[in-house]
Amino acid sequence: MAVRFSLPSIYWVSFAIVSLTSGCFFYMGPTSITEKKQETNAIKNEENHKDEARNSNWPTIGQVHSSSDGIMTKKREQQTSTRLPITTSINKDNKNKVPLASFLSDANSSTTISTPLENKPSFSQENQKPDINENIQQRLQEHLNHWEFIESTPVNYVFNFHGLFIDAERDFITTRVTFFSEGLSLKNRGALLITGIPKPSEKPSTLIISARDEQHGDNEEAWVHVNFDLPILGDAPITEKKHPLLDQIWYRLESSYFFLDEGFEYETVYCEAFKFSDNQAYYAKSTTKQTCPDAEKLQQIGTYHLEEKTLVVTSNRSVFDNNLIWDIKHSYLSTKGKGESHLTTVSSGKHVETYTLLKDKIAMESRLNITTGQEQYQMEKFEYLLPIRNNQGTPIQNKYTYLPVTAGIYIFDNRVIDSLYYQADSDLNINSQTHDMKCEDITYFYQSSTMGGQGGFSEIISTSIDIQNNHPIECEMRTDTSINKTFAYLDLDYDDYHEFVEGEVYSYILKPKPEYAHMVEELKLNLIYHDPNK
Repeated sequence: MAVRFSLPSIYWVSFAIVSLTSGCFFYMGPTSITEKKQETNAIKNEENHKDEARNSNWPTIGQVHSSSDGIMTKKREQQTSTRLPITTSINKDNKNKVPLASFLSDANSSTTISTPLENKPSFSQENQKPDINENIQQRLQEHLNHWEFIESTPVNYVFNFHGLFIDAERDFITTRVTFFSEGLSLKNRGALLITGIPKPSEKPSTLIISARDEQHGDNEEAWVHVNFDLPILGDAPITEKKHPLLDQIWYRLESSYFFLDEGFEYETVYCEAFKFSDNQAYYAKSTTKQTCPDAEKLQQIGTYHLEEKTLVVTSNRSVFDNNLIWDIKHSYLSTKGKGESHLTTVSSGKHVETYTLLKDKIAMESRLNITTGQEQYQMEKFEYLLPIRNNQGTPIQNKYTYLPVTAGIYIFDNRVIDSLYYQADSDLNINSQTHDMKCEDITYFYQSSTMGGQGGFSEIISTSIDIQNNHPIECEMRTDTSINKTFAYLDLDYDDYHEFVEGEVYSYILKPKPEYAHMVEELKLNLIYHDPNK
């Protein structure tokens, strides 16, 4: 199908639609010699049309169609996964932006808008790709930090990224938007319009804006990309009947210098189980380092009541404080088949700690049974929510913003493969599929990274200490070439007499600084060592 229409006093274009399985593709361009003459006349008479174009009803790229806060309530929209190319044209002669039509399109569409070029420039290796305006990028991210995605609550946001890219040679710039957030759709109305009802999803939300100019071709290497952090889905308002912790058994990992009435020089990781039902609180503690308690082991320890979104447990058991306040910071579905998860802070007048709660017993036990040592870098990676620092270098205190990452650790005796090595090796690897990991953004929140367990000659206690920089955690970075993203790893140091024992359990703990314990999970894992020669 072809439809012909005219832009106000500028030029004729043709409009063609080709159906694709993923959506539609829209293209606009000159259609005939006659129309090209009209385009030439339009350009020659551009001065006569400036006022008319300026006063036309066509919005230019970057206009905002909303109130100042950009928040309205709209009807439900369909979920989307989108790439929207948008072209901003610059006239090299007078430096003014040429007014362009802005099309309202379905979020599964690709839209390309371009102005005719009489003398299209040839590719040049000396020509630079578009630059990212870091000031605009920072302001846009700060704007996104004020958005809220609440489950079952409609949203309507406008995102105007005008000025994000700069081209030193003032080439024609094409921009492309990649967007996904379950339950939400993206539309192009000059500025981007994001509407719908947020839903939980196993896929992370994505907002990537890319740009290329006419001088570098149209392959993927020509694009310059900017990743933005979107809000993590918050919970719907909680009532007593809907509180997610009620009427289910929840498992968490705890650590202590005492386990089964035996004391150690290091903390041992083990599993606990809780259930809250009919105003009664139940608890059980594992009797092994590799399993979680069975349901029949639960014993009543006290009562509970709800205070808005928090669950308050009152217990007369000596191992618990009189009142324990359970506050869910974030809920999500595992992307690794581990089921429903809740990042939850448990606090009393004496102690504050943040845990991952899992409903799936087998999923929690997988954190207690990590096979390692048979080969280099043998580990299992687990989901972890890493707090995001704002641009001023301070964490967000009252509004919790997290980046989903994976974390995994291994043990390997390098002496097995190379006699020049004199000690074993362990690293905690922290990876993201969408972001580069930076050491300063990780070590900022943590005070220690330790491994402990029984060795062949004595107890093995390893810590990650950066002696050269006088920092409690040694962190380094490398590039994962498979996804072209930087990952960080926290190095652990061992003595040359440390000898790991076949089948022994070793506990790893990444402990946050006390001032961040209310928002940062204390990561706990148990590794089972296997000698590569056995």
